[in-house]
Amino acid sequence: MSSFEEIDNNIQKWLSEEKWPFYEVIDSSFRKGYIVDLGKNIGVIIDHIDRITIQHKFILDEDMKTSYRLSSSREMFFYDLRIRLMVLEVNTKLSTSIDEFDGVDIRKYIYFDGFSRDVVMNSIFKIFDAVNLVGILWNMFISASKNPSKKDMK
Repeated sequence: MSSFEEIDNNIQKWLSEEKWPFYEVIDSSFRKGYIVDLGKNIGVIIDHIDRITIQHKFILDEDMKTSYRLSSSREMFFYDLRIRLMVLEVNTKLSTSIDEFDGVDIRKYIYFDGFSRDVVMNSIFKIFDAVNLVGILWNMFISASKNPSKKDMK
């Protein structure tokens, strides 16, 4: 199993080799963290336990929350989002209430005993894909809410 120092050094090395812009984040809730800027900020966090968390938080702003609350199809969006993210094999934390949805925390965990460049890079790509999927589903939801079909109007 790799040590914390080896893991930290490898993460920095691999992100640099990919030529991805990143910066360190200091927070007492984890040992070390980096934000990778791929157009969307992806967190690469070395936790206090022997685990790395790759994550992104998709948070609705107030206008988005209002649009969501006013939509009659919010339940369908909520469950569709949940199912599609499950297929990507990422961990998600969604609001507990369909009516109070305010965003989604998307995570992928890597334990030190499974640490490799392949696993780290694929996890970053998987989170990036999940973030893009949330954006696509959100745009489809808003579009459908603004232009309900005749079938929905019955």
